[in-house]
Amino acid sequence: MGLMVVWREVFPGHSGEVTGDVALSVLEHRYVWPQDSVWVRANMVSSIDGAIAGVDGLSGSLNNEADGEVFAALRGLCDVVVVAGGTVRTEGYEGIEVPAQWCGVRSRLGLPEHIQLVVVSGSGRLPEAVLSPGVGVPPLVATTVVGARRLAGRIDERQLMVCAGERVDVSWVVDQLVVRGMGRVLMEGGPSLLAQAFSAGVVDELALTTVGVLSPGAHRTITDDGSDGGVHPLVGAQLVHQLVATDPMTVAALWRVIRER
Repeated sequence: MGLMVVWREVFPGHSGEVTGDVALSVLEHRYVWPQDSVWVRANMVSSIDGAIAGVDGLSGSLNNEADGEVFAALRGLCDVVVVAGGTVRTEGYEGIEVPAQWCGVRSRLGLPEHIQLVVVSGSGRLPEAVLSPGVGVPPLVATTVVGARRLAGRIDERQLMVCAGERVDVSWVVDQLVVRGMGRVLMEGGPSLLAQAFSAGVVDELALTTVGVLSPGAHRTITDDGSDGGVHPLVGAQLVHQLVATDPMTVAALWRVIRER
């Protein structure tokens, strides 16, 4: 099954326009995870002035078909999707299915049949829809002792990953996933979780889709942890690739985090 959006690669290959099965192949080549290594990608969408949500306060008001194709590629090529409980509640997560156009690719690459969803929630306050999804496999929940008590009776104990601290440490979450054999990790937000992940140094790449709209006024950015003040060090990144779709204008970029020496 091919893709509908017309893409042009402007970096590094300066390729001509591609769509359909050729575009699917290009996205696979550009977004496939490195072999035999643990690799964490963050994926977010924003307006060109940095907003992570549109007029309704949801990322869905920014999404378009081009962003959807990148979103599907990232999911279609990963082992596990990690998302914060707040984003689950706000965006209405109800389980994850492998995007139809990526099923054959996963099989060819020897990836697991299903994508594992991991919800990070220290409080354990999660909707029933995500705990007992109608699609995909049951989620894992990374939580605290307090959160585990709140979830008791609502979820199988085997689905719980319980962190000993007062809050869930994102580095610990990644370690737990590696122990379970899931090294292709995709983080879908929200911004507080991504801020913690970047601060902890666990993110290897950021897939950022920028949609050609402005969102005037105050808004959260992709790594806004909601805290007041404080100085956070800059995190360097190097451009890996950049794809452009012109209708509507959308830029899909992959940035590799530069580790401190």
